[in-house]
Amino acid sequence: MLHKLSAWVDEIPPLRDHKQRYGNKAFRTWHARLVQEAPALMVEVLGETHRRAATEMVGYLTVAFGNETRIDYGTGAS
Repeated sequence: MLHKLSAWVDEIPPLRDHKQRYGNKAFRTWHARLVQEAPALMVEVLGETHRRAATEMVGYLTVAFGNETRIDYGTGAS
C-alpha cells in the first residue's frame, strides 16, 4: 500500500503557480484520491475475510496522513 501511495506523489505534481505559506495545495488532490481509494486499499491489505475491519480502518487511514483542509500532513491534532 505504501508503494502505491508513494507513486501517487509522483503522479500528482506540486502546484507551483500559487504562493503557499505552509504546504502545497496539491496535497488536497492526493488526499482526495486516498479517501476515494482507501476502502479498496484496506481490503487489499487485510484481505476479503476481514472486510468489516477494513471498513472501520478506512477512517484511521485517511486521517493518518494529515488534514486536507489545513494541509498539516499529520503534524497537529485535529
